[in-house]
Amino acid sequence: MKKSVLVMLGILVGVFLLFSLLDRNGEYGAEQLMWLTTHRLQEFSHDPKSVPDQAFDALEKNFEAIIKRDPQSELALQAYLSIGRIYLVKRSYGIARQKIEEGLNRYPQRPDFCALALSFIGRTYELEEDLPQALRIYKRLVNEYPQTPVGLEMPLYIGQIYEREGAQAKAQTTYSQAIDHYRQLADEHPDSDLEIRSLRMLANTYIGLQKWQEAVDTLGEVLIKSGPNQYLDSSQVNLILRSINTISIVELKNYTVPKKIYKEYIRRHPQDGLSRVIKELIKGLNVLEKNSVKIQDKKIP
Repeated sequence: MKKSVLVMLGILVGVFLLFSLLDRNGEYGAEQLMWLTTHRLQEFSHDPKSVPDQAFDALEKNFEAIIKRDPQSELALQAYLSIGRIYLVKRSYGIARQKIEEGLNRYPQRPDFCALALSFIGRTYELEEDLPQALRIYKRLVNEYPQTPVGLEMPLYIGQIYEREGAQAKAQTTYSQAIDHYRQLADEHPDSDLEIRSLRMLANTYIGLQKWQEAVDTLGEVLIKSGPNQYLDSSQVNLILRSINTISIVELKNYTVPKKIYKEYIRRHPQDGLSRVIKELIKGLNVLEKNSVKIQDKKIP
């Protein structure tokens, strides 16, 4: 055991010294150190009780060196969050929050980072089973950073917390507020990435509530408004198409709904390559619908 710890510390010392060598290569060196140190933290997280404090201290020094090298870089922001994760792994939640709050105070002009930092702090309270404090932080996140990726997810997540805790009335109220929140964001930012992201979260909320018609209508709105490769990548488009088809056929038992959405997409974007794919989808839906009718006819005595 003693030998393995010494080997571990030796590796960490080597990584720390490696930074001094790689620093000559500028950003590349910092990226290498970030990767190596993050990888080591991941290894430690599997059995943190067997890792000596000196080993965690060495990781923290590496992250601090990255911050010191270029405090305004994206790597520095990642390093702040990684220092918090060190104490998360050690289950020192109070210190983890303290470290993250240092970053919050240092980078108030970086909304994406601040949202992630608040989400991290809220998570520490959840791990301590202090839900009132966690919810306080999450609601603050929604109020202060509503347009960030994590801020956009939070209204739905808050509802899920209430539902998980059996507070059904609060959950339903929160879901209703989330629906209004996402629709308002979408309406206030037309023809933008934020509109599409808000509508996708709105669709997710409807799916969680099993409001299938509203969900498929919103997914159709996302598809049509996103247009040809404007706001969605191919994997996101495929997911939306699969979701529209699955909800329409399995939950609504309705083939007209997806075909109506797809025909509207073709009407608005006739020259788009996706329109050719959608035309084939419509043909496939027609075949499925005919086969479904035949099967139902056979069941009639």
